[in-house]
Amino acid sequence: LRTRQLALQSVAAEAMPLELGQAAHRGPLLRQQFFARYYKEGGEGDLRPHVLAATSAVRGLEPEVAILHGQHVVNWLAAAEAERVRLEERAEARERAKALARGESKDDETPKDEDGEDEPVYIAHAPWMLDRVSLVDETGEDELKAIALFATTLAELVRDDLAAGRIDAVAMAELIDLHVQEHAGAEIAAVVDAHPESHVGKYFLLLEQRARREPEAEEQARILARELLRLEPDSPLVLVDALPLLTGPDDVEDARSVLAQARAHNGDHLWLSDAVLPAILTGADDGLPDWIRSPEAFDTRIAALDPAGLEALEPKRWAMVEASAELFVPAAAALVEEGRLSFTVPIPGHEAAGDGDDGEVPVREQWVARVHRDTRCEGMDCAESFLAAWANNGYELVWARELEILGGPAVEFVLRRRDRVAHTLLIPTGGSLFGLMSRTLPEDLEGMLPQIALGRIGVRPLDWSVAAKTAEDLRAGNRMPDDELRLRGRTALSAVTGDLCPLKTGGSDLLAGLDAAQQGGLLLDLLLATREPAQRRALLRCTNAKA
Repeated sequence: LRTRQLALQSVAAEAMPLELGQAAHRGPLLRQQFFARYYKEGGEGDLRPHVLAATSAVRGLEPEVAILHGQHVVNWLAAAEAERVRLEERAEARERAKALARGESKDDETPKDEDGEDEPVYIAHAPWMLDRVSLVDETGEDELKAIALFATTLAELVRDDLAAGRIDAVAMAELIDLHVQEHAGAEIAAVVDAHPESHVGKYFLLLEQRARREPEAEEQARILARELLRLEPDSPLVLVDALPLLTGPDDVEDARSVLAQARAHNGDHLWLSDAVLPAILTGADDGLPDWIRSPEAFDTRIAALDPAGLEALEPKRWAMVEASAELFVPAAAALVEEGRLSFTVPIPGHEAAGDGDDGEVPVREQWVARVHRDTRCEGMDCAESFLAAWANNGYELVWARELEILGGPAVEFVLRRRDRVAHTLLIPTGGSLFGLMSRTLPEDLEGMLPQIALGRIGVRPLDWSVAAKTAEDLRAGNRMPDDELRLRGRTALSAVTGDLCPLKTGGSDLLAGLDAAQQGGLLLDLLLATREPAQRRALLRCTNAKA
């Protein structure tokens, strides 16, 4: 009875959330309320009632109505923008004509800076867009367009699901209501389990899994994203949420192919534009130097570094038993927190407060993280949780690979976002996974490269030979040479060949000039820093009666 009453008359002059929940029964009356209110406030050109009509029609399972109202908003805004451009061009033409009449030329004036032009604004769609019964007068055109696009594209998915019989109307209404609620992932999953063919259900579940920001949930989101790309390769709504999850080395080529086809099908759609999707998919110029775009170019650039540049950093060794790792960093590096291998180095020209986007002074950052390797992962499998953590902070993958470094087998990858570039090196060993992260501004990447190279050489677990604390106690009980020589020793030891002492090759003798105690200290230090039996045997060739 109450449902029939609500369908016949309004509770109040303005629509209320209670009534929105009854949209399936009283959609026309809701739309009447929206238009009566906003046409009175803003006239018949007010787009707000069309936006609310579109979203409420989605809630009421009237997809065709939602599409009509949503598309009206999109078309009206596009026409208004075209008219603004036409009027601006006419005004500029009049100014040029007046200037010519005065004998002046406008051609010599400095051209407008194209970078200063307004770029389209992307507003990520969110559950609240389907739960509005009013919009303030200050609601901007970008927000109106975003909500209208969301309603239109979601309505298309709803329409197709219902028409194909992939889900019934009752379950679809429940799905949409659950999407509007917060923390309803388990309930959405239950509906999807009961209706596994529903594209809308898979899409809502993807959003829920992605929002959890947990490695396992991120992997589930990627699985759903791959499936949705196959099911809905032309839907901008699906692609704008699914494609950013598929920038890893196993998915990126397929994602690029799907994007290219979707662009051909949808034309110049904002959600498929360079401004919205990751540059690794769109191929847009992201301002990065060419040498960071591929592992091969990166290797070439690293190899070309002047050794004097590394020496100029005056490397210092830091080791922490808590982290079970050692790291060589520039002498200018400042420790961020006791008990953590985390350092910052000032960026030249950015010493003034407030230079950063967040109002803080941007710095070069470098830190070591250690996590449990419960699964005994190998290679790229070890990178999943780290990649997910970076993605949760807005970073997209540039490239990733497996390689061998001085510290052993590793995984290396580079990530970027608009204001930062990050380099990550992962070293799996035993029950631990060590990660060395380096991060700076895109324009400072060249400046930080020597520090990144130093980190690749100078990061190691402490417990390769003995327990971390035991290793550091042994080092503390012996006389060690300076840190620069210890770093050179690690580099020399990594290139073990033949039967010669690796510390006495290439025309140099790293033991020369050291007294017996320091020689013994260096050999012990290097022994504790090795993981290969061949390296340990090679060190025996460097011993003498004194050392």
